[in-house]
Amino acid sequence: MRVIFMVSTIYTEVLLVTSDYSLWAEISSLFNEKDTYFIILEEPRYVAEELVDNEVTRVTNIIAHINPKYVILGNLSSKIEAKIIDRFPSKDTLINIKGREEIEEKLIRSLNLEIRATYYCNPRELALWLLYAKSNNYYLIPDKNEPIKFLNPYLNGSSKRLVWFENNNDIEDIIASNYSFAWDDSLLSIPAFTRQQVDNFNDRIRTIWNSKMIDKDKIDAFDKIRDQINTWICKDIIINDYHHALFVTDDIPYSFVFRNIIPISHMHRNFLWLSLANSYIHAREIYPLIGNAILFSTKNFSIWDEMDVVERQLRKKKYQLQLLYWKNATISKFGEYANVLPYSILHICSHGWNLEGNTIVEKFKDNLWIEHTIEYDEVKVIEKPELLKSADPNDMIDIFVFQSFVKYDWVIWENNLKKEGFMDWIENDKKNIWNDRIILSKRPINYIRYSESVICYDWPNLCSFHSLASDGRPLVFNNSCSSFHTLSYKFSYAGARWYIWTLWNIDEDVAKEVAEDFYQNIENLPVYWAIRKAQKGISKKAQQNIFVYFWTDLDSIFEIPPSEENNYFHELVRSIGRWLQYINDCKENKKPERLIEETQDRLKLLDMSLKSESLTRMIKNHNKYFNNNLYLKLCNKQLN
Repeated sequence: MRVIFMVSTIYTEVLLVTSDYSLWAEISSLFNEKDTYFIILEEPRYVAEELVDNEVTRVTNIIAHINPKYVILGNLSSKIEAKIIDRFPSKDTLINIKGREEIEEKLIRSLNLEIRATYYCNPRELALWLLYAKSNNYYLIPDKNEPIKFLNPYLNGSSKRLVWFENNNDIEDIIASNYSFAWDDSLLSIPAFTRQQVDNFNDRIRTIWNSKMIDKDKIDAFDKIRDQINTWICKDIIINDYHHALFVTDDIPYSFVFRNIIPISHMHRNFLWLSLANSYIHAREIYPLIGNAILFSTKNFSIWDEMDVVERQLRKKKYQLQLLYWKNATISKFGEYANVLPYSILHICSHGWNLEGNTIVEKFKDNLWIEHTIEYDEVKVIEKPELLKSADPNDMIDIFVFQSFVKYDWVIWENNLKKEGFMDWIENDKKNIWNDRIILSKRPINYIRYSESVICYDWPNLCSFHSLASDGRPLVFNNSCSSFHTLSYKFSYAGARWYIWTLWNIDEDVAKEVAEDFYQNIENLPVYWAIRKAQKGISKKAQQNIFVYFWTDLDSIFEIPPSEENNYFHELVRSIGRWLQYINDCKENKKPERLIEETQDRLKLLDMSLKSESLTRMIKNHNKYFNNNLYLKLCNKQLN
């Protein structure tokens, strides 16, 4: 039996913005309409002014799209609170709550909320008891004096899906609980892994695969890793009693751990709130189905290779294909096409590996002039390598710098440092608060952790996209070697609706076999079923479970545009108009340079489309948008 998980109802009367874990749970318990997801947005926590503005804008844009009747500001810092209030045209929609003592007066009474009873629980068990409280219409109050009651797991006898979350006692736990309530899921809490544990686990998988062991020995070694993880997380749960399992995780590939015994998908903990909010906006605003796909590969293919198989499958479905092969698979074209072109599918067939760089130890003084030492790995990548060939010595070349922090004051960089706010200090705000910086040492290293990249024809690409598919929500199938960890975060954060990646170096025949099976079934099965079915059909047993599937959407179905309708050209023109309007609405001294550059990239693609014979019929159907090159001239005039 196949179970399809579709969009649940979203509670749009009230929306909450906070970073207070206990307050988040307490307010969430008041909104318990059955089959309804209560949206919560996380308060920005950055120190640097420009980063605060960017994140506040992100939050207020989501609020504007959802357009709730009331917005609750839950115990925000004065700085963030002032910036959010300043952006609201109507202050009557805001409910400002500084602590739990204000909840009864400002929420329960003023909104006439009905409460069946009040329930108290220890803050360490908030997520599970929140689901219990919402299911029974209880008002949940966190109380550190309450004993631990061990409600784990929370089993819903009628549910078809089991949601597992890594319990970190933070806001992502509360979101997982709200999500499970809306979809009528069972919920299971498992211990959170430290960064060191996650790294060691994934390093062991990669080391085993790259070793010279025979396949049988590799399978045995993989099983030992699985057994170790299972002793850590295993509960009295029979996973195959469910039709689907969803793991909210920081980076553990649970589909590998459980051998895909049932369809297993994953969600990133770090930006769970953002993924679910954007998914709802995308579903609500009914973005058109784009019958367009980008196929990217640095290889020069012959017939019957992977990309040939993918091409044939997608052409059968009447997709228009943008082919970036071999010498056309440059870092510039990859970024340009992936970012600004409207499409539904991005399929990548390339090499993937971690880059080399330097390990740097640096001493600095913070804004209180207290001395600290930090160790980090650093990679520098040229964004436009074609400029290296320029004859003009005055040309400026953009360099992308990636840093992975290792130690802070000689303490290993762990999740607890992130939780205490050090991540905000160091990663995002160092240019504002670091004083008297001195480099103590710098040594080369041939493997930088978290620097996974897609290898282009001319240069590696770290895939730091602002958006994907002209702000669409595409499927990204990264069928490259070791396309996991950082790439998974980056593609998902940029807007990938579904992201499929590999755990280790994949054989070409296996890559072709899985891609063919997957695209054959994508319109008949939910995405997680299609990728599981393709994996189970792998002839080489040691390569089974190599693929991991991340899901950032409320729907499990990938829709295929009708064969007689291709909205690619229409959506390209529409997106240009939308971006131009946004740019024109900005104040003259605050024109967003990045948006102008990306809009100009869209115009280049539109210009290429106008010259493409394959789009002649489509162009004739869209005369209302332009007259020959008049539209392009007007657009460029506005940008300049």
